[in-house]
Amino acid sequence: SSIFAGQLCNGIRIVLQDRESLNAVDLGVEILCALQRLHPGVFQLEPALHMVGSRTVIRAIADGLEPESILASWQPQLDEFRRRSGQYLLY
Repeated sequence: SSIFAGQLCNGIRIVLQDRESLNAVDLGVEILCALQRLHPGVFQLEPALHMVGSRTVIRAIADGLEPESILASWQPQLDEFRRRSGQYLLY
C-alpha cells in the first residue's frame, strides 16, 4: 500500500523508558526535521500535515529551520494559552 511496497525499508526503534519525561510534540518535530534533512526530495512533508496541524510548521521544516527554533516560535502563544486556560482545568 506504500510507494515502497516490496522494498526493504530500514527503520528505527524507539524504546520509551520514562513517559513522564517525553514531550511527544518535540519528538515529532525532531523526527520530521531529521527525515527532511536526511531524505530531501524523497520524504514528503505534506502527508504529515494532518498530524502536525500547521502549514507554518510544515513550511519551517521544509525550509530547513532547526527543530529548536520551530518549537520556540510558538512558545509565546503556548504560554498565553496556559495562562488563560489554567483557571478552567479541573485536574
